[in-house]
Amino acid sequence: MIIVKFWGVRGSIPTPGASTVKYGGNTSCVEVRINPEGSTDSELIIIDAGSGIRLFGDELLKEMPIKASIFFSHVHWDHIQGFPFFRPGFIKGNEFNLYGMRYSRETGYVRSILAGTLRGQQEFPNFPVGLDYMGSEMHFKDIEQNEVVTTRLANVSNRNLVHPGGSVAFRIEEKGSGKAIVYCSDTEHLNGLDKNVMMLSENSSLLIYDSQYTPEEYKNHKGWGHSTWEQGLRLAKELNIPRLVLFHHDPGHSDTFLEEEILYPACQETDDIQVMLAREGMILRI
Repeated sequence: MIIVKFWGVRGSIPTPGASTVKYGGNTSCVEVRINPEGSTDSELIIIDAGSGIRLFGDELLKEMPIKASIFFSHVHWDHIQGFPFFRPGFIKGNEFNLYGMRYSRETGYVRSILAGTLRGQQEFPNFPVGLDYMGSEMHFKDIEQNEVVTTRLANVSNRNLVHPGGSVAFRIEEKGSGKAIVYCSDTEHLNGLDKNVMMLSENSSLLIYDSQYTPEEYKNHKGWGHSTWEQGLRLAKELNIPRLVLFHHDPGHSDTFLEEEILYPACQETDDIQVMLAREGMILRI
């Protein structure tokens, strides 16, 4: 079984306030638990470390010592800004494998960027406590495009996305069962459906998809690296994916806007696919 819980669902910047309280205002962070049927074994995988990872970390304190893998889709601030407030990272005895891509599309040459970026956001004058002060054991691991990372209970593959500075989607597949989910945030389809996303998402049971803009808004945001519910639904229909989670909500979209302008029109276009808005605290089981 794969259990997915959402801790941060917002894009670009945290948006606390009365208008976002239903779906949440924390930036990207998703918890994935691999729990094989008939077994007491389990594995924790975390995708992205936006501000949502802070509350998740507080909850994880009940489970120490913690061993987990954290996969970063990219290092834009809304996907890493919660890491300095991730309390388990400061506690000796906890162990984390941190995976990030080895490239930067803007510079055009291969380099490791995850460790340097996380370290940089905690250096003076940005933050009072440096990365080296965090007491847990951290292993930074560079991954290549299309590489499959084998963890204890899962295979995690990736594909490159269309996003300024680069980003990747992740497919997490439980070993043995073949059950799989796909996390596809910070992506844009410039000319039809992205073949990389289609290859990664084939035969998956759940697609978590960047739906920051409405189709009307997207017309004024081409090249910004984000997509729409319309494109997510096209993918789900094309690949027969039964569940679609609309994710990475725009900071200007209230709860009411999300329901009326994104969820409602998406649901009107399908009877076969379960379409949901990502919501903090929402749990899905595969």
